[in-house]
Amino acid sequence: MLGGLVAPDPFIEAVVDRLAALDGVRAIQLGGSRAAGTPTERSDWDLAIYYRRPFDAEQIRALGWPGTVWEVGGWAAPMMNGGGWVEVDGQPVDLHLRDLGTIDSLRVEAAAGRFAVHRSQYFVAGIPSYIPLAEIGTGRLLRGELPAMDFPDALRRSASEWWRREAEQQLGYVASLKHRPLAVIAGGVSKALIEVAHARLCEAGRWVTSEKRIVDAAGLGSVEAELIERLAAGEPAGRLVSWVVEALGVEPR
Repeated sequence: MLGGLVAPDPFIEAVVDRLAALDGVRAIQLGGSRAAGTPTERSDWDLAIYYRRPFDAEQIRALGWPGTVWEVGGWAAPMMNGGGWVEVDGQPVDLHLRDLGTIDSLRVEAAAGRFAVHRSQYFVAGIPSYIPLAEIGTGRLLRGELPAMDFPDALRRSASEWWRREAEQQLGYVASLKHRPLAVIAGGVSKALIEVAHARLCEAGRWVTSEKRIVDAAGLGSVEAELIERLAAGEPAGRLVSWVVEALGVEPR
């Protein structure tokens, strides 16, 4: 029986059986909406494969599942390592390769309050290096063993301060624009909204693994809804920025 699931699912049990048999694999964890218990009919299966080096991604291709599998290190953010998007028996499965050596290093850094933020096409405000720790902290272990992943106190302080400062600087820049192009204004205030959401959740010691639901999770859903309305109504940029500053409770720099 899969440890994280209320009821065993024959489909995912079979998938995990095949992945767990690969050389180097130490644990497999379920993430995303299925781990949170909020899947829809369109939800895929997010599986993180934890390994100790060396690990050859060709093993996954050899399973014969149609799709794309990247080599280890094939994804842009250095701590993400690689993964793939495959289809198994007609169901979409996202595979995420996670190096336990990297996890060990990230735990040490996070415990000291240190982290980095990398550019990513999947994150508007950037992907923080502690995301792999957040995956462990919020996922459901299916096979093997993984360390407990509480949110370090030092990271609460450093990350919440950093994200808030980023939002302040972002809004300060947007407010200073002379021509105030709409695309830059909309992008800037949206990015600041996400950064304040990061700050709030870090301060509360709550892991986040993506930006998809971060605004609601931080209690800023009403701000987002009103922001959309104001943008759609064509509110003057200066007034819009002033409202965002007040709504988010930050001081532009």
